[in-house]
Amino acid sequence: MTDPMTPNTTLLIFSTIVLTGIGTTLFSYFMKKRGKKRISINSLKGWKDGGQVSKLFIYPVKSCKGCEVESFNCSGLGPIKGNTRDRVFMFVDGDNNFITARRFPRLTQIIPKVSEGYLNLQAPDMDDIHIKIPFNVKGNTNVRVWGETISAVDCKIASDWISKYLSPILDVKEPIKLVYFSGNTTARTVKEREIWPHMYREDGTAFADLAPFLLINSNSVKNLTDRIKSPSVVTYENFRPNILIGGASAFVEDNWSFLKIGEVIFRQTKPCDRCVLTTVDPRKGEKYPDGEPLKTLREYRCATDPKIKASSGSSPFMGINLAVEKEGVINVGDPVQFVTLQ
Repeated sequence: MTDPMTPNTTLLIFSTIVLTGIGTTLFSYFMKKRGKKRISINSLKGWKDGGQVSKLFIYPVKSCKGCEVESFNCSGLGPIKGNTRDRVFMFVDGDNNFITARRFPRLTQIIPKVSEGYLNLQAPDMDDIHIKIPFNVKGNTNVRVWGETISAVDCKIASDWISKYLSPILDVKEPIKLVYFSGNTTARTVKEREIWPHMYREDGTAFADLAPFLLINSNSVKNLTDRIKSPSVVTYENFRPNILIGGASAFVEDNWSFLKIGEVIFRQTKPCDRCVLTTVDPRKGEKYPDGEPLKTLREYRCATDPKIKASSGSSPFMGINLAVEKEGVINVGDPVQFVTLQ
C-alpha cells in the first residue's frame, strides 16, 4: 500500500486542486498578469521538471491526419521537418472560406505525406493523388480563415479529387479547392485580449486556428477518459497535438507560463478551448453519437471566471497553445521543463 504522505500522493492532491479549482488556478494566473510588460526569457529562473516528450506530430493539411515524426524544428509559424510544414495546406469552398472536419468529418481520414517536393494524399476508396508543392510561388487567390483574409496558391489539380471524395456529403456551391501557403511569414494576426496577456499580435499562423503549437498532456487525457462512461474511444488523437508529453500529473500544464524543451523555449499564449472537432472519431471519420469527449469535459473543465467565460462560453479546456520565444529543434524523449510565474 502506498504511504499517504509519499510524493505520488502529494502530486495527486495537487492535481486534484488544479482540477477542482479551475476558476481560481488556471485563470487567476492570467488575470493577475493583465497589463504586465512582455517578459524576457533571459530573466526566467527556477525551471522545474515537467515530464518528457512522448510523440511529435505535424499536420500538413488542415483537418487531415497528422504525420508522426521523431523530431522537428520549431519556427514562429509552427513545426517543420524538411519540406513538411504544419497546416500550410487547407481546403476551401466555392466562396474561398476554409472548411474543416467540423463540417466534413471525413477529412480526418485523408493521409497526407510530403515527399520529394510533392504532397501525396491517400483516402479510403480513392486513387492516390500527387500534387507538386508550389514552393516560393506567390499567392494567386485570397482565402479566409476565421474571417481573416490571407493570400494562398490554388492547387488546381486537387479540386476534382477532393470534391469526389466528399461528394456523398457535399453541400457547397462549387467544387472544393486545395490551397497552399507558400510564405515564411503570415499576414494573420492574433487579436490581443486583456484576459490573455501573453498572447501577442505577432503570434499568427498560416492556416492553424490560433497558435503555432498545441501541447497535450497524456495524463490529462487519461483523467478525462477515466470519467467518460460511454463506449466512445477517446485518445490524444481527438485533440490533435503537435507535442504530446508524458510523466506529468493531469492538468499541471494549465499553469505553465514558459516551457523549455531541448533548445527551444515556448510561451503559453492561452489554454486551448475545445470545439466539436474533438467529437470526430479519428479512426472512422464520423462524429460520436454521444457528443464525447466534449460532454464530459464540460462537466469540469469550463471557465468559472466571468471574464474568461464571456470569451470561451461553454467550450471546455484541454491542452495549451504555445508560441516560440527561442527557435530550435525538439526530439521525442526530450525532457520538458517549465516556469510558472507567480
